[in-house]
Amino acid sequence: MTKRAILLVQTNPVSPERELEFNEWYDRVHVPQVLSNVDGITGATRFVVAASSPTAPAHRYLAVYEIEADEPGEVVRSLGEAMAAGTLDVTDAIDTSIPGTMELYEAIEPQKRPA
Repeated sequence: MTKRAILLVQTNPVSPERELEFNEWYDRVHVPQVLSNVDGITGATRFVVAASSPTAPAHRYLAVYEIEADEPGEVVRSLGEAMAAGTLDVTDAIDTSIPGTMELYEAIEPQKRPA
């Protein structure tokens, strides 16, 4: 049975001076490569923390990858394997001093309002 899931990935640019490079790589290289090379990832949306955020998270950027697969965890493993194999380009514009986070969430059945 196909499941819907999202993979949340939080990152930062290595410096303010390289933020434009970081965003261009993410939008023009990384996300298109992920969508082309990792089966099960059907879409991606990126976010930046709002100036009005009630807290200041450790990471300013969030990528939300949409997944549709029988086993969403296998899709995440495939993503990691593609990174390790060099199928997906990486950039040194990502800050690795605070490791990024990856969290996988599977959809639950939506609740219906009682009639």
